[in-house]
Amino acid sequence: MAFLLCSCNYFENKKIHATDDLVQEKLHKLDRTSVDKYPVFEDCETQDSNKDTEKACFITTLSQHISTSLSEQDLILDKELDVNFQITIEVAYNGAVNIVDLVASPELNAQIPNIDELVAKSIIDLPEIKPAYKKINSGELIAVTTQFKIPVHIIGVFINE
Repeated sequence: MAFLLCSCNYFENKKIHATDDLVQEKLHKLDRTSVDKYPVFEDCETQDSNKDTEKACFITTLSQHISTSLSEQDLILDKELDVNFQITIEVAYNGAVNIVDLVASPELNAQIPNIDELVAKSIIDLPEIKPAYKKINSGELIAVTTQFKIPVHIIGVFINE
């Protein structure tokens, strides 16, 4: 009686892991310092606009939205206020917006101790944002997460009653 056993790997699917050398090499070659299309509000997106114009419109619109939202608050100030502060915003690949960091002066924190909460509320009320896109080797655009430092200017007038 003869008994024969054999094995064949021909039909087995090969899994590609991010640890494979070829995949790692392609990831390292991808320029992570720039995007091919910046995040954009619908109002900033036009047929003839270029990447730099859309970026400027995005940052200006975001800064103005936050400033306007803060100016609509009924804030009680101890003295006049004329300060700048900076917010680091992350726009995720799905268009979600998060505050990464908020750098405010001691003067601003003293006058408006809940500045973090007020800015967070203004971010929640933002109009829809389309994410940034990066072109990969195949020429396809993929949505990517980006971060921006946004300057915000606040002017507050003290009213003595």
